[in-house]
Amino acid sequence: MGKWFKMTMALAIVCLWSGLAMAQDIEVKRVEVSALDYTSSKKDLKDKLGKVCPAIKVQVPGLDNLTFKEAQGEVYFNAGEYTLFVPSDTRQLTIMDGAKQLCTIDFAKWNIASLTPATTYQVIMSVNRQLNLVFQVQPVSAKVTVSGQPVVLDKDGVGSFVYSLNQLYQYSVSAPGYKTVEESFMVTPEDDALEPLHIALEQKLAPMQFKGNVKEFELIIDGESWGMVKKGQTVDVPVGSWKFEAKADNYYPWSAPVTIRENADNQLYVEMNKEKAKSGDLRNRFSIFAGGGVAFPFGDRTNMDKDHAKGFPVRLGIDWEMFITRWFTLRPGIEYEHFAGPEMKRYSGVSQYPHAVNFSVSANLNIPIGKFNRNHFSIGVGPVAGYVFYTKKEDATGTVTSESGEVLDVGDKGELMYGVRADVRFTIQHVIFGFNADYLRSKTIISKDGMITPMLYLGYKF
Repeated sequence: MGKWFKMTMALAIVCLWSGLAMAQDIEVKRVEVSALDYTSSKKDLKDKLGKVCPAIKVQVPGLDNLTFKEAQGEVYFNAGEYTLFVPSDTRQLTIMDGAKQLCTIDFAKWNIASLTPATTYQVIMSVNRQLNLVFQVQPVSAKVTVSGQPVVLDKDGVGSFVYSLNQLYQYSVSAPGYKTVEESFMVTPEDDALEPLHIALEQKLAPMQFKGNVKEFELIIDGESWGMVKKGQTVDVPVGSWKFEAKADNYYPWSAPVTIRENADNQLYVEMNKEKAKSGDLRNRFSIFAGGGVAFPFGDRTNMDKDHAKGFPVRLGIDWEMFITRWFTLRPGIEYEHFAGPEMKRYSGVSQYPHAVNFSVSANLNIPIGKFNRNHFSIGVGPVAGYVFYTKKEDATGTVTSESGEVLDVGDKGELMYGVRADVRFTIQHVIFGFNADYLRSKTIISKDGMITPMLYLGYKF
């Protein structure tokens, strides 16, 4: 499960908990006739039976903007009390909060078999607030207590604590190797419910001095890079037990479990074994790439604009990058190329474009970016040779016509293609961004004068 997926799920859980942070428990306390209240008769609102609609006054403290399913006409609200009118044959009253149904009042349960026209009824309700303080904690292994009571966290580090009004609470969040967080809170009836608490504990750090046989190396703690460390340097590292790794050019990687203690003299001796003198042992890489570009005819005046485009080649290939030295590489490769575009058609009356299988070798100047050649920029040049062809023959009457108008034999559907390539490539970890420009020519299909094909491509380095 990916890191971003876990974070999204944790956020969704916190949002759910926050929706429950102040839940409402609504209870009907009393339903009775208000004998001296003449609201219904004064309004004199008639239902479909021609009878005066009974009036119902509902007291719901602390809840605004409620609606009533059976209400007829306008609903009035004043100081926590709703006044509404219902048809005389109404048997129950449904109270809604938006699209959510809060409760249903069944008048028969209150010994009211049917509502009397021109009569006012009083409904008294209570709202009990259930208050939850929601915690979201990192790391998820942390221990949370509120006034000595433990709070259970789920696998995403989310948990809740039910608290009461007008009471002082103290909470503590702690974990081995992390600084403890301690705070207090109290909520009064006038306050809003507490928002969810997001607590990311800060790691405890302790100084550690690094010694060893390598002048400088990359320090990695539990898979996370802590940058370059020099021999004899003191670095603040997290307290606890971790897997330490060290990487350096021309040395085999080193790793060991290490325990860092607070307020102690922490020292670590890193002894790394030197690699054999083979520059390509760990750096040669296989790559796959795909790209596309534009082909322009080559001549005395080569216009590289859309109006002079000869075709649109697309290419799929693989290559093998060999490090001769840190600064110089050879890159042989094989690729398939398809030449699209109306100017590339050769069969009369048939929509068909040429294909090619190419072999290339480029000599490259390599410029590492960073200490370990994980990212690098290269620029190179080299020859390209291949076979350009059509995929099928025409019938006996079919013809192939060259650019000069020469009618060729129908069997002449393939020929040697050759040229030269300039290539620029930028590699970030495993991803390749590249640009190259080919000069290609052949006897008839590409043309003797040749063409120039600038192309962008994207690749992956294994």
